[in-house]
Amino acid sequence: MKQLFSIIITMMILYVAKGQIGPLEFMAGDRYLHYQHSVSRSFKPESTVGWQHIATLVKRYNTRIEKGGMQDELMNQAYLTLQIHQLLVIKGGLFYTHIGGYQPSVGLQFSSRNKHLSTMLSPRVDLTANGSYEMFAMFEYFPSLSQNKKLYTRLQAMSNFSADHHNRSYQQLRVGVSINTFQVGAGITFDQYGTSGTIYCNSGVFVRRVF
Repeated sequence: MKQLFSIIITMMILYVAKGQIGPLEFMAGDRYLHYQHSVSRSFKPESTVGWQHIATLVKRYNTRIEKGGMQDELMNQAYLTLQIHQLLVIKGGLFYTHIGGYQPSVGLQFSSRNKHLSTMLSPRVDLTANGSYEMFAMFEYFPSLSQNKKLYTRLQAMSNFSADHHNRSYQQLRVGVSINTFQVGAGITFDQYGTSGTIYCNSGVFVRRVF
């Protein structure tokens, strides 16, 4: 039910935010289906104040723990944003996971983009005594292949920690072709949980659109 509610809210947000810059991606892998999006919008044109919504959904083929499966994952982030520089945004709001529930959170977002390269770094911390902190990083490279096509490559990574241990990390690699606002290709994700250090791999194909 939570997953269905999240998908409905996601579709509503994307409808309201249509025309705004924000990627939506779906990947069908060998271990799980993966959906993620990031949508940002100013309240008024030329305003430095706005909002941001980030969501990730992992739907596993095998959720039976006794048979080596893992539970599904759901993450939602909703923020008010303030752009204090062309490259820097301050944000504050709520961070939700299926394990930790809702947590008040603040963060920074540094982003830079040119014709062929995009970079983003975003540290975040929960405003609770036993909250977590994390670092998100993304690097995209998209050189032209022809007049209408580009190579699309992305390295995306996140690491989340509590005060005394590691919670969750991942590293995503995507390689494909970009045509207008659509990207399609092959992807692989490396997942890590807790303190075990075990790496789980999910590989497949992805479809992405930038609104």
